[in-house]
Amino acid sequence: MNFEVKKVTCPHCNKQQNINVYPTINITLFPEMKNKLLSGDIFNRMCRYCSKTIEIKHPLLYCDMENRFMVYYIPMIQSSKIIDTALEEEFKDMKPIKRRIVADLDTMKEKILILESGLDDMAIEITKLAVANVITEKGDKKILKGTFSFCYQEKNTIGFEFDTDSGPYCQSTRMEVYQKAEYIVRKTAMLDKNMTGFLKIDSDWADNMLFKFKLREKKREQYKKQSKLTTDPVEISMKIGNNKKVK
Repeated sequence: MNFEVKKVTCPHCNKQQNINVYPTINITLFPEMKNKLLSGDIFNRMCRYCSKTIEIKHPLLYCDMENRFMVYYIPMIQSSKIIDTALEEEFKDMKPIKRRIVADLDTMKEKILILESGLDDMAIEITKLAVANVITEKGDKKILKGTFSFCYQEKNTIGFEFDTDSGPYCQSTRMEVYQKAEYIVRKTAMLDKNMTGFLKIDSDWADNMLFKFKLREKKREQYKKQSKLTTDPVEISMKIGNNKKVK
């Protein structure tokens, strides 16, 4: 497994030193690296001078060839999409493959859990948002963050854990909600599904997809109403116009 040499300063003794870090881990070839990532040990090194632990947060590409997905951890990244031509060339034989970018380790672990389970992370994000909206409408909790927790298809249940202003809160819902989210993805997110590069699929993305879907459904209803009055397609399309800008 290839590694890169990174010069770091120990936060405990202020001594500089060169430390080996892994820019990419392929858990199909090196399955033992998965637990090192999930535990966070992959980012920890021992200072050669004071023997204390140094935490080094660095970009890391997680590659699962068997389940055909890659998750790219880039600390604090703001972009919703990145193109890495070198990686595209290196893993060109793995197509089709899902590519995701995340800005923090907790989200990376969540993505791995979702994609390993064979679930659609786009549909999961939309389902999570729908469940969060139900909790918010009750008015007694402010949601700070949501995380996929489990999926028991035989029990028709999918669950999430939410960080709220009053502490952790768990909420499950029926699989039918996830299946409706899959339908929304098929109708509104096929461009993203077929897009090259690494995408950030998060709550902002889900919110935008829900907006697009509602706009689409509104236009469909308008079309149905107008089609009862006229059969001229030009006239129908002109009456359906909506000036609201899609994010």
